[in-house]
Amino acid sequence: MFFIRQTAPAPGGAAADVEAFMGKYRGQMARDIDQAPVFLAKSSWETGYVMERFPKVAFTKTKERG
Repeated sequence: MFFIRQTAPAPGGAAADVEAFMGKYRGQMARDIDQAPVFLAKSSWETGYVMERFPKVAFTKTKERG
């Protein structure tokens, strides 16, 4: 499970990249308790592949809660 977040606050740019990613992998997306998007990767290989294809989307294994 990987949490999704934007890497840069570019108007339209980073948000569009996240939306494109979420649309492409719609079947592997979920929402956490805070309604933040979560990517459910099938394998570590897939994680690396997806991270290379979407370099403007940040993937983190953990999420800090405040």
